[in-house]
Amino acid sequence: MRYVPHFKLLPRPTLVVDSFVRTPHCTLELSHWPGNRTPAHLKRDTSTEAVIAWLRADGDSTRSIEQVTVDHFDVDGLLAAWCAIFPAAALEHAQLLTQAASTEDFDRFETVESLELTFDLLAIEQDFACEAAHAGVSGADLWTAHLYASVLPAVERCLAGRFAHELSWRSEFTQVMLSLDSLRTGAGGTEVLRRPDLDLALVTSEHALHPYAINAALPETRLIVCVPGRRTQFLYRYESFVEMVSRNVPGRAPLSPMAEVLNRHEQNGVWIAEGMLAAHPRVLFFGGDANINDSSITPGALIELIAGYFLDHALARRSLWTPSMGLPLEDDKHPEMLVRPPWMAKHGHPRVGGAS
Repeated sequence: MRYVPHFKLLPRPTLVVDSFVRTPHCTLELSHWPGNRTPAHLKRDTSTEAVIAWLRADGDSTRSIEQVTVDHFDVDGLLAAWCAIFPAAALEHAQLLTQAASTEDFDRFETVESLELTFDLLAIEQDFACEAAHAGVSGADLWTAHLYASVLPAVERCLAGRFAHELSWRSEFTQVMLSLDSLRTGAGGTEVLRRPDLDLALVTSEHALHPYAINAALPETRLIVCVPGRRTQFLYRYESFVEMVSRNVPGRAPLSPMAEVLNRHEQNGVWIAEGMLAAHPRVLFFGGDANINDSSITPGALIELIAGYFLDHALARRSLWTPSMGLPLEDDKHPEMLVRPPWMAKHGHPRVGGAS
């Protein structure tokens, strides 16, 4: 099996992983994306884990599939494709591969080894992305194809612990560990308020906290990050965008009405909602004065207002969006050849607790 960009697929048996794209040559789809067609017995939290489940359950069938494709670049897509191309090595390193895919996709980590692997793969991606930019590669499809052709050969070396880019990510690794310590000990004024009945939590701190640490420490998928001096925000975690198997994740309520609720109580600025079907959309506070970045709503009041919004939404019997509903089609005339809409892109999303 070999990797082929989705826009260059041959009319041959094809494995589509971690994608929104649909192709008439698709023999098997292994994805956790909304509306995916993954066989029920192979569904997993990440596409990488689904590929490994397929290798274990249907090993003989892999011989009939000649090409694997992905419609965007991220670590889960990269590792899912790599597992399909190198099945023996994939089964040997199955646990680490699935952990790394989960680390980058869900912005949380289980082990130090998976965090190191993820950081090195992301650093390699950045190197080749710069190379592509200097070479004049343009357009999302060509960019994605260049990254896969460049980064796939590096996966085996990274799995062996031979990190070529450690100097570029070691400081961020340390930030993750310090943030996790703050969340566990309460250092730096870090505090967590929870509403487990609504899968909702608020974290406040005197300094920025790395999202990998926040999501590793907190199971809630509805988060409020309230960091004095920086942008206060509510967000839906990525787990509520994709189809999860290991746990039940509540659906998404629209964010514009939530912003309206908060604006009725806000005195320092305005709350603005992002589109609900982004990978992890937010409701962000913007100060009315250039020097005011903190909401006038206290953390305790903020979590109660947002909790009240979800409770009112439920009492009114309004529906919640879930991944099983799929996503709007970008082109109804060609539903089998959809390209992943740019507004769904996961990459480039600001870090939680950062300045925006």
